[in-house]
Amino acid sequence: MKNYIKTNKSYIKSILLVLFAQAFIYFIINLLIPNHHYLHTNFNIPLIKQFIYIYHSWYPLVIITSYFIFKDDKELYKKLIFTFIISFIIAQLTFIFYPSAVIRPEIEVKTFTDYIIYLTYKFDNPTNCLPSVHALVCYIMIYYLNKSNIKILPKVLLTTYFILIILSTLFTKQHLPIDLLLALLYAVIAIILVKIFYSKLKETLKKLF
Repeated sequence: MKNYIKTNKSYIKSILLVLFAQAFIYFIINLLIPNHHYLHTNFNIPLIKQFIYIYHSWYPLVIITSYFIFKDDKELYKKLIFTFIISFIIAQLTFIFYPSAVIRPEIEVKTFTDYIIYLTYKFDNPTNCLPSVHALVCYIMIYYLNKSNIKILPKVLLTTYFILIILSTLFTKQHLPIDLLLALLYAVIAIILVKIFYSKLKETLKKLF
Protein backbone atom coordinates (compact mmCIF):
# COMPACT_ATOMS: atom_id res chain seq x y z
CA MET A 1 0.00 0.00 0.00
CA LYS A 2 2.80 2.42 0.88
CA ASN A 3 4.48 1.69 -2.43
CA TYR A 4 1.19 2.25 -4.29
CA ILE A 5 0.65 5.62 -2.58
CA LYS A 6 4.23 6.67 -3.28
CA THR A 7 4.00 5.65 -6.94
CA ASN A 8 0.66 7.38 -7.45
CA LYS A 9 1.08 10.29 -5.04
CA SER A 10 0.63 13.00 -7.64
CA TYR A 11 -2.53 11.33 -8.98
CA ILE A 12 -4.10 10.87 -5.54
CA LYS A 13 -3.27 14.41 -4.45
CA SER A 14 -4.43 16.13 -7.62
CA ILE A 15 -7.69 14.27 -8.30
CA LEU A 16 -8.89 14.34 -4.68
CA LEU A 17 -7.95 18.00 -4.19
CA VAL A 18 -9.67 19.15 -7.37
CA LEU A 19 -12.87 17.14 -6.85
CA PHE A 20 -13.08 18.01 -3.14
CA ALA A 21 -12.50 21.71 -3.80
CA GLN A 22 -15.22 21.73 -6.46
CA ALA A 23 -17.72 19.96 -4.20
CA PHE A 24 -16.90 22.21 -1.23
CA ILE A 25 -17.23 25.46 -3.20
CA TYR A 26 -20.46 24.20 -4.79
CA PHE A 27 -21.84 23.51 -1.30
CA ILE A 28 -20.82 26.95 0.00
CA ILE A 29 -22.41 28.73 -2.98
CA ASN A 30 -25.63 26.76 -2.44
CA LEU A 31 -25.56 27.76 1.20
CA LEU A 32 -24.93 31.47 0.68
CA ILE A 33 -27.15 32.27 -2.31
CA PRO A 34 -30.85 31.99 -1.36
CA ASN A 35 -32.60 33.18 -4.54
CA HIS A 36 -32.54 31.24 -7.78
CA HIS A 37 -33.91 31.53 -11.31
CA TYR A 38 -36.19 28.55 -12.00
CA LEU A 39 -35.52 26.92 -15.36
CA HIS A 40 -38.15 25.28 -17.54
CA THR A 41 -38.23 23.20 -20.71
CA ASN A 42 -40.81 22.42 -23.39
CA PHE A 43 -39.44 18.89 -23.69
CA ASN A 44 -41.48 16.23 -21.93
CA ILE A 45 -38.60 14.32 -20.35
CA PRO A 46 -39.77 11.28 -18.36
CA LEU A 47 -38.48 10.22 -14.97
CA ILE A 48 -36.75 6.87 -15.58
CA LYS A 49 -36.03 5.78 -12.05
CA GLN A 50 -33.36 3.18 -12.79
CA PHE A 51 -31.07 5.89 -14.10
CA ILE A 52 -30.48 7.04 -10.52
CA TYR A 53 -27.90 4.27 -10.12
CA ILE A 54 -26.02 5.43 -13.20
CA TYR A 55 -26.24 9.01 -11.93
CA HIS A 56 -24.59 8.07 -8.64
CA SER A 57 -21.80 6.10 -10.31
CA TRP A 58 -20.33 9.39 -11.54
CA TYR A 59 -17.65 9.92 -8.87
CA PRO A 60 -16.24 6.36 -8.97
CA LEU A 61 -16.13 6.33 -12.76
CA VAL A 62 -14.39 9.72 -12.96
CA ILE A 63 -11.78 8.65 -10.40
CA ILE A 64 -11.14 5.27 -12.07
CA THR A 65 -10.97 6.65 -15.61
CA SER A 66 -8.71 9.50 -14.50
CA TYR A 67 -6.36 6.90 -13.04
CA PHE A 68 -6.29 5.01 -16.35
CA ILE A 69 -5.34 8.23 -18.13
CA PHE A 70 -2.70 8.99 -15.47
CA LYS A 71 -1.07 5.58 -15.95
CA ASP A 72 -1.22 5.87 -19.72
CA ASP A 73 0.08 9.43 -20.19
CA LYS A 74 0.98 11.71 -17.29
CA GLU A 75 1.19 14.83 -19.46
CA LEU A 76 -2.30 14.18 -20.80
CA TYR A 77 -3.49 13.63 -17.24
CA LYS A 78 -2.10 17.03 -16.22
CA LYS A 79 -4.06 18.62 -19.05
CA LEU A 80 -7.16 16.81 -17.82
CA ILE A 81 -6.73 18.23 -14.31
CA PHE A 82 -6.10 21.75 -15.62
CA THR A 83 -9.23 21.45 -17.77
CA PHE A 84 -11.22 20.42 -14.71
CA ILE A 85 -9.94 23.44 -12.78
CA ILE A 86 -10.75 25.97 -15.51
CA SER A 87 -14.19 24.50 -16.22
CA PHE A 88 -15.03 24.43 -12.51
CA ILE A 89 -14.04 28.08 -12.12
CA ILE A 90 -16.28 29.10 -15.03
CA ALA A 91 -19.15 26.97 -13.70
CA GLN A 92 -18.87 28.33 -10.16
CA LEU A 93 -18.87 31.90 -11.46
CA THR A 94 -22.07 31.10 -13.33
CA PHE A 95 -23.62 29.70 -10.14
CA ILE A 96 -22.77 32.99 -8.38
CA PHE A 97 -23.97 35.42 -11.06
CA TYR A 98 -26.88 33.34 -12.40
CA PRO A 99 -28.03 30.99 -9.63
CA SER A 100 -30.48 28.53 -11.14
CA ALA A 101 -32.88 25.82 -10.01
CA VAL A 102 -35.14 23.13 -11.42
CA ILE A 103 -38.52 21.83 -10.29
CA ARG A 104 -38.42 18.13 -9.45
CA PRO A 105 -41.36 15.75 -9.11
CA GLU A 106 -42.73 14.50 -5.82
CA ILE A 107 -41.57 10.95 -5.10
CA GLU A 108 -43.88 8.41 -3.51
CA VAL A 109 -41.63 5.81 -1.91
CA LYS A 110 -42.78 2.32 -2.82
CA THR A 111 -39.54 0.61 -3.81
CA PHE A 112 -35.85 0.71 -2.93
CA THR A 113 -35.18 2.71 -6.10
CA ASP A 114 -37.84 5.23 -5.06
CA TYR A 115 -36.05 5.56 -1.73
CA ILE A 116 -32.70 6.24 -3.41
CA ILE A 117 -34.33 8.97 -5.51
CA TYR A 118 -36.04 10.36 -2.42
CA LEU A 119 -32.71 10.56 -0.56
CA THR A 120 -31.05 12.14 -3.60
CA TYR A 121 -33.69 14.85 -3.77
CA LYS A 122 -33.56 15.37 -0.01
CA PHE A 123 -29.80 15.87 0.29
CA ASP A 124 -29.03 17.34 -3.15
CA ASN A 125 -30.78 20.67 -3.55
CA PRO A 126 -32.22 21.32 -7.04
CA THR A 127 -30.11 24.47 -7.32
CA ASN A 128 -27.10 25.66 -9.33
CA CYS A 129 -27.86 23.27 -12.13
CA LEU A 130 -26.82 25.49 -15.05
CA PRO A 131 -24.42 24.09 -16.17
CA SER A 132 -24.58 20.46 -15.06
CA VAL A 133 -21.27 19.63 -13.36
CA HIS A 134 -22.00 15.93 -13.93
CA ALA A 135 -22.24 16.55 -17.68
CA LEU A 136 -19.35 19.02 -17.71
CA VAL A 137 -16.95 16.48 -16.23
CA CYS A 138 -18.27 13.69 -18.47
CA TYR A 139 -17.65 15.74 -21.63
CA ILE A 140 -14.10 16.46 -20.50
CA MET A 141 -13.49 12.83 -19.57
CA ILE A 142 -14.75 11.64 -22.97
CA TYR A 143 -12.39 14.04 -24.76
CA TYR A 144 -9.26 13.09 -22.84
CA LEU A 145 -10.12 9.40 -22.74
CA ASN A 146 -10.23 9.37 -26.52
CA LYS A 147 -6.98 11.35 -26.73
CA SER A 148 -5.23 8.64 -24.71
CA ASN A 149 -3.57 5.44 -25.88
CA ILE A 150 -5.93 3.28 -23.84
CA LYS A 151 -7.18 0.26 -25.80
CA ILE A 152 -10.20 0.73 -28.02
CA LEU A 153 -12.63 -1.55 -26.14
CA PRO A 154 -12.22 0.21 -22.75
CA LYS A 155 -12.48 3.54 -24.59
CA VAL A 156 -15.77 2.57 -26.22
CA LEU A 157 -17.23 1.10 -23.03
CA LEU A 158 -16.21 4.05 -20.83
CA THR A 159 -17.32 6.62 -23.41
CA THR A 160 -20.71 4.91 -23.66
CA TYR A 161 -21.06 4.89 -19.89
CA PHE A 162 -20.17 8.58 -19.63
CA ILE A 163 -22.88 9.31 -22.20
CA LEU A 164 -25.33 7.34 -20.06
CA ILE A 165 -24.36 9.45 -17.05
CA ILE A 166 -25.05 12.61 -19.05
CA LEU A 167 -28.47 11.23 -20.01
CA SER A 168 -29.08 10.20 -16.40
CA THR A 169 -29.04 13.84 -15.35
CA LEU A 170 -32.14 14.33 -17.51
CA PHE A 171 -33.95 11.09 -16.68
CA THR A 172 -33.52 11.60 -12.92
CA LYS A 173 -34.96 15.10 -13.34
CA GLN A 174 -31.82 16.66 -11.90
CA HIS A 175 -31.15 18.76 -14.98
CA LEU A 176 -32.67 20.17 -18.17
CA PRO A 177 -31.28 20.08 -21.75
CA ILE A 178 -29.97 23.66 -21.46
CA ASP A 179 -27.80 22.57 -18.51
CA LEU A 180 -26.15 19.94 -20.71
CA LEU A 181 -25.64 22.35 -23.61
CA LEU A 182 -23.96 24.96 -21.43
CA ALA A 183 -21.82 22.23 -19.86
CA LEU A 184 -20.67 21.22 -23.36
CA LEU A 185 -19.82 24.82 -24.21
CA TYR A 186 -17.83 25.25 -20.99
CA ALA A 187 -15.99 21.98 -21.59
CA VAL A 188 -14.96 23.14 -25.07
CA ILE A 189 -13.83 26.53 -23.74
CA ALA A 190 -11.77 24.92 -20.97
CA ILE A 191 -10.14 22.43 -23.37
CA ILE A 192 -9.18 25.26 -25.75
CA LEU A 193 -7.78 27.40 -22.92
CA VAL A 194 -5.65 24.52 -21.68
CA LYS A 195 -4.30 23.98 -25.19
CA ILE A 196 -3.30 27.64 -25.38
CA PHE A 197 -1.95 28.13 -21.86
CA TYR A 198 -0.73 24.64 -20.92
CA SER A 199 2.92 25.58 -20.37
CA LYS A 200 1.98 28.47 -18.06
CA LEU A 201 -0.56 26.37 -16.18
CA LYS A 202 1.98 23.60 -15.77
CA GLU A 203 4.44 25.98 -14.15
CA THR A 204 1.86 27.80 -12.00
CA LEU A 205 0.21 24.63 -10.66
CA LYS A 206 3.29 22.43 -10.44
CA LYS A 207 2.68 21.84 -6.71
CA LEU A 208 -0.33 19.75 -7.69
CA PHE A 209 2.08 17.27 -9.22
